Amino acid sequence: MGYGSDGGPALSHNARGLDMIRLSADRPVRLPGFLGALGLWQASGLLADMGKSRDIPGSKLAVFRLSSRPNRFVEFGVISMNHLGGEGAPEATWRQRINDLAFFLWAYPNSVNVSNKAAGVDLRVTLPSLRTELYVNGLTTDDRGHFTQPAGGLWEDAIWLIGARASALGEGGRFDFWGEWKHAGADAHTHGQFTSGLTLDDKVIGDALGPNASSVQGGLDWTGTASRISFGGYWERYSGDDFGVGPVEGVGHDWTTLV
Repeated sequence: MGYGSDGGPALSHNARGLDMIRLSADRPVRLPGFLGALGLWQASGLLADMGKSRDIPGSKLAVFRLSSRPNRFVEFGVISMNHLGGEGAPEATWRQRINDLAFFLWAYPNSVNVSNKAAGVDLRVTLPSLRTELYVNGLTTDDRGHFTQPAGGLWEDAIWLIGARASALGEGGRFDFWGEWKHAGADAHTHGQFTSGLTLDDKVIGDALGPNASSVQGGLDWTGTASRISFGGYWERYSGDDFGVGPVEGVGHDWTTLV
């Protein structure tokens, strides 16, 4: 679900695997007729159980991703996450839930608030002549002020991951390099009625940094004829603040730092 070394900001390797049903194309496909000029496409969808260790036991996570590769240099995708259902969650009909899933990040007209939503985008640019790829992943939970609220749907409600990889560098192609920068906003992992948020067994299922954190990391590998040496460096800043829901001017209620 992303290009990062630990996965993307939607689903990472931080928590254990989810119990899920997943459907995806076995390989990228080309659309028929004149639509074939749009390149290769791939889609996937999953429905996962979020377990019992949470404020609303038995809730579900629906994730959909669509990606396109119009040429050998560029690949981009969109992802939608919808956290819904469970014991004590808002009631809704099947039609309301299907409409809620279809409208991705924002509520549809005359809708009822039955879920927490997150949506993301990703982009990867490959430079074959330089043996290098550049990538960016973004995820936001903004569904309140359509990115106009002071909290900032593109920053405090968002997670960003930007990175680069280069392989087979130097004489003999023995060197590989990678580097990443991450930002995780304070509100990116939980909001609304599912206050235990995007977690599984008390671990964040998205980026492992958790809320209100950032990091820079990188590594260099040398591969010989019979051995491999790897060097890595990491700087991570975590937040020890506690957050609660309180009034915010221009928003109504939002997550605020508890003093």
